[in-house]
Amino acid sequence: MSQARVLVVDDNKWIQQTLPALLEEEGYQVEVAWNGEEGFRRVCTDQIDLVITDVSMPEVDGLELIRLMRRDPFFQRVPIIAITAFGSRKLDEAKDAGANVCFSKPLDHPTLLDNVARLTKKAPEG
Repeated sequence: MSQARVLVVDDNKWIQQTLPALLEEEGYQVEVAWNGEEGFRRVCTDQIDLVITDVSMPEVDGLELIRLMRRDPFFQRVPIIAITAFGSRKLDEAKDAGANVCFSKPLDHPTLLDNVARLTKKAPEG
């Protein structure tokens, strides 16, 4: 089975290092973007199976990335996991924008990985 490609969009350097390492350990191919603008460029140019995005980032935030993807018929089916450290109001905004699943930071890794596997419908290689 082919590896699912996951795009992690977060301006936090710690998340940019730890989340890809966790996903790669499970057999996923991972790309990283600093903000929603870079994330949308990656979605447009690379074959991405799942996006994990922080909600609050400078410049183009995760909410705008979600809205951009949901407005474009080509990307409407790409699953999106939204993450935030700013509580339930931001999670509600992300869900309203079109995120499939929303999590608060700090992340529960087993639950996150279960959702990644479910949303990509591809078994990680490992």
